[in-house]
Amino acid sequence: MQPSDDPDHDAGYVPPDPSAFRFDFDDVVRVASDDPELAPVNGERGVIVGRGEDASQPGYAVFIYSIQRVWCVEEHEIRPTGERDPRPAPTTALRVSVDEEGRGNIIGIRKL
Repeated sequence: MQPSDDPDHDAGYVPPDPSAFRFDFDDVVRVASDDPELAPVNGERGVIVGRGEDASQPGYAVFIYSIQRVWCVEEHEIRPTGERDPRPAPTTALRVSVDEEGRGNIIGIRKL
């Protein structure tokens, strides 16, 4: 059974409070971090394509334009540009769980 086929799969899930996030979907941002792991994309522009929060602070999935890849960053590692990406909004939302080794697994799919 696929997660999207199970109506009880997301039972008990409480989504993060949207007001906890500084950035919204489709906001264009610039990576600005001294974290060595982000060195390959530091200074690059991208668009917010996902949001989530853990115990420390909000995090974001940022599609980096120059390399056509998504990187995960924390809120303090990105800066606003004041721009919005004009692409059409997605019609499907994925819920992803990340394990201790940084691997993501899709655990929920729903139509928006």
